Amino acid sequence: MRSLAKIRVVVVDDSDLARELIGEILHSEKNIEVVGYAKNGKEGVALVKKLRPDIVTMDIHMPVMTGKEATQEIMAYTPVPILVVTASAFFKEDEHNAFNVISQGALDVIHKPTLGSDDEVLSPEARTLIAKVKLLAGCPVITHVKGRHQRRSSALTMQPKSASATVAERQPKSASATVAERQPKSTSATVAERQPRSTSATVAERQPKSASATVAERQPKSASATSELASASSTQTTHHQGMPLIGIASSTGGPKALRRVLEVLPPTLPTSVLIVQHIADGFVEGLVAWLDEVCPIKVVVARNGDKIQNGQVYIAPNGTHLTLSKTHHIALKATAPVSGFCPSGTELFFSLANFPGSIGVILTGMGKDGVEGLVRIRQKGGYVIAQDESSSAIYGMPRVAMETGVVHQQCPLDKIGPKLMKLLAQNSNA
Repeated sequence: MRSLAKIRVVVVDDSDLARELIGEILHSEKNIEVVGYAKNGKEGVALVKKLRPDIVTMDIHMPVMTGKEATQEIMAYTPVPILVVTASAFFKEDEHNAFNVISQGALDVIHKPTLGSDDEVLSPEARTLIAKVKLLAGCPVITHVKGRHQRRSSALTMQPKSASATVAERQPKSASATVAERQPKSTSATVAERQPRSTSATVAERQPKSASATVAERQPKSASATSELASASSTQTTHHQGMPLIGIASSTGGPKALRRVLEVLPPTLPTSVLIVQHIADGFVEGLVAWLDEVCPIKVVVARNGDKIQNGQVYIAPNGTHLTLSKTHHIALKATAPVSGFCPSGTELFFSLANFPGSIGVILTGMGKDGVEGLVRIRQKGGYVIAQDESSSAIYGMPRVAMETGVVHQQCPLDKIGPKLMKLLAQNSNA
């Protein structure tokens, strides 16, 4: 719980009107104080270093330094909760820019607020802004040291070569240069030869998806990525009846958490993954595009009537519950919100409980959405995983699940993907 002290906010936006409007909205709440305004990312970085606010609202497109660059700098040196406040979702070409900022450490994304109508003091977007600032200001954040490495790399590339540069750097290649140095890599080149040494950077982040890519080529090396799983799905396209389905529910902090889970799953996954992520209207397609770009497994927006396929992830669109028919066809239902949400994790898990052995995963987020559905999955013989407190941006939904006693295993975020792979491997060997 936060103390009674006011929440101190720095607003970063290149629009004079937007800064003024965001400031007025936040000042309307007695427990919030805007302590600084910045008109570009560079000024924002300096203000955060000087003022050490509780939270930053960050625009994306700004001169001098963008929101992504500023977020990277802040999270590398003076980490603080960051809320992306943007209009980018309205522009198709920019739809996943917000999630590039989240990949640098921002916690959530919302639309820029508008003025309320004559009969309302605050617009719905303004009320969402206030609620998100209150929620995220108390979130623990970690230093993203990757940003420091990238800053050093950028600085080095901008400097002229020093006198200590090696002969190989200062002279053309001699006749003794090897074939590998003078010619493009052949198709026989190993994964280690074709990409940087990094367990976190997937091949999908560096090259287009290919149906022929193997598990070893498409994901970080992991003991949980078994050959049994690859062979189990090699001849399957539609969902294999004997494999458990995977359902995931997430809310605040979910986009980044979903990436950490999905980047472990290979395109040869012998089952399907269905996801409910609570997110502002207009951002689902951007989230899907971003996850599909950075993860080896294919990620799509769920469409009514589609038959689910192995090796695919389906994310619920806004305003409809994501369920599955007995014939493995997606059924989107525009019915009343459940636990205040539509789509709802509870509705997804209720649906998946009808399929033997389904796996339910509950990730970071406020409230209790999904917990009732997880109870049903466990009652039907399925398996339940919850994200642990230390790795959750908001330990709300997982906490309620733990308190209910429905969880089989609570895991740090980076262990959930490998755990899913292990469960599927055990099933394929049963």
